[in-house]
Amino acid sequence: MARFVSIASAFTLALLVGSQAIAQQPPANPPSGGTPDAMPFDIPYGTAITAEKAKQILAAAEAEAKKRNWKMNIAVVDTNGDLIHFLRMDGAQIASVTISQGKARTAACYRRPTQVFYNAYESGHPYVSTLDPTLIASPGGFPLVEGGKLVGAIGCSGGTGDQDALICKVGGRHHQVALACKFAQDVDHGPINRAIAGRCAAGFRSGLVLVIREQGGRRHTPMDVLFSKLMLRL
Repeated sequence: MARFVSIASAFTLALLVGSQAIAQQPPANPPSGGTPDAMPFDIPYGTAITAEKAKQILAAAEAEAKKRNWKMNIAVVDTNGDLIHFLRMDGAQIASVTISQGKARTAACYRRPTQVFYNAYESGHPYVSTLDPTLIASPGGFPLVEGGKLVGAIGCSGGTGDQDALICKVGGRHHQVALACKFAQDVDHGPINRAIAGRCAAGFRSGLVLVIREQGGRRHTPMDVLFSKLMLRL
């Protein structure tokens, strides 16, 4: 009888230990970006943006900020996230000096807009804060791409995240428009190219997107179609 009780007790203990072991199993990992066939944000690295182009991008962003009376800190960095040009507008928030540079650095080093990290935080994924102590998860940082390759990034800070992003987009758009102008002036393969080249030569870059949309029904050559797609991304 004593032996039977001993065996029963051992069996009960085994069940108890087994059930505790099962209970202590870690939960399945939550989704972490999935397993897409292509790497996300896999932008190849190019030659870093020149100081002269960085000045032009910064000037375009500053002009938009002045028009709206928004006091901004604006930074342009190279592909490594190192500073090329920086501007603190009169009266811009001092704390935003390093934030703007951090946004630009984050956008360059991770090859994606800082909005991506903001979205991760807001959707309950604070793990991104463990990736890099200098990472800035706030809108207002954008990679600069030329010829399909990363050449740097721009970061803005001083207002709300949406205000910062708007100003930085203007700077980034200026860069794309400058590339489009060069393309149109170097290649003469259709009426849209010639129309845009004329606008560029006249200094009317701010109206380029409207021009391309106005002439959207006049695409006569493959080069016109290609150029139209480029411009409509701005």
